[in-house]
Amino acid sequence: MLSEEEARDTILEEVKPGGGEDLSLAEAGGRYLARDLISALPSPSFDQSAMDGYAVRHEDAKAGAELTVTGEQAAGRDLEFMCGPLGAVRIFTGAPLPEGATAVVMQEDVEKVGENRIRLREGAGEGEFIRRVGEDHCVGQLLAGAGSRVGEGMVGVLASQGMGTVAVGRVPRVRVLTTGDEVVGVSGEAELRPGELYNSNGPMLSALCRGLGVGGAVIDHVRDELTAVRRGVEEGLSEGDILIVVGGVSVGERDFVKRALSEAGVETLFWRVKVRPGKPLYFGKRGKTLVFGLPGNPVSAFVTFHLFVAPALRKWMGASEGLWGPVTRVGRVLEAIRTGGDRPHYLTGRMDWMGGYFRPVGIQQSHAIGIA
Repeated sequence: MLSEEEARDTILEEVKPGGGEDLSLAEAGGRYLARDLISALPSPSFDQSAMDGYAVRHEDAKAGAELTVTGEQAAGRDLEFMCGPLGAVRIFTGAPLPEGATAVVMQEDVEKVGENRIRLREGAGEGEFIRRVGEDHCVGQLLAGAGSRVGEGMVGVLASQGMGTVAVGRVPRVRVLTTGDEVVGVSGEAELRPGELYNSNGPMLSALCRGLGVGGAVIDHVRDELTAVRRGVEEGLSEGDILIVVGGVSVGERDFVKRALSEAGVETLFWRVKVRPGKPLYFGKRGKTLVFGLPGNPVSAFVTFHLFVAPALRKWMGASEGLWGPVTRVGRVLEAIRTGGDRPHYLTGRMDWMGGYFRPVGIQQSHAIGIA
């Protein structure tokens, strides 16, 4: 039985990134850069005012000085004003700086003393309230490396560079195959009979894939019967880059998944991991298709997806190595916790990220799915 780290390393060794594609900015959010992003334009692209106020020469900007206003420059087209000795240009945030101006005085620090005359209540030093060309980043600067996640802020950076499209890693085709005679599809119409339950695993795993930027997964369901499981497995292998089979991976008389996978030519790379919940985890491959067999209990499926499937999906999509694994934090537990055995035990609960506290919530059993 492998440790959690050994199992994850084994999985990641088998994952090969799926290549890249060009997407529009509207579609690229949540994906990972396929190439380094190099600045083609300086930002800002011109010297500009950081405040509403008056552009002046800093040597004239003394408290009590009176200056003559020679024009008004709003954000937009450069009107090419000149700021000469004892002169000032009314200016607004983001507007191009007039030639000769070396400082901006905030409008709050100015009083009008005539139609085109102002008096400075406060002085200004050289460069004050000026955004210099290239101050944010310069031409040729590395903005983000290949494998970086395209978050909302990065979309803004891309747009500021005039990039309408960006090269990102492709997403895999993911198939989810749930199993079980007791499982009924979530249609809103089917009524449960004694012994039945709704299929929570399929929609949950599809939502988890969507949260990673995969776009959801195709969900199929089969009964606990070898022929049906084998048919579902074969279809998933032929249609998906990654197949996730849920339930039926243990050693019971009606657990047919491992046999069906073997008959379909899937090479078993490991079975069982030293974690709780989620011990009966399966991983294998056929050709380039990776196969995960997750336990059927929903909390076990949730935990093993985050620990093992999500890192594989991130690497497949081209994420950098530092983004593959689950996020960990050190914190204090607010209630006493008892865990048996020597396996790492994952609990459901709420985390106070600011305070660094964790509070367990609900029944800590693999079947007891709930909203923490």
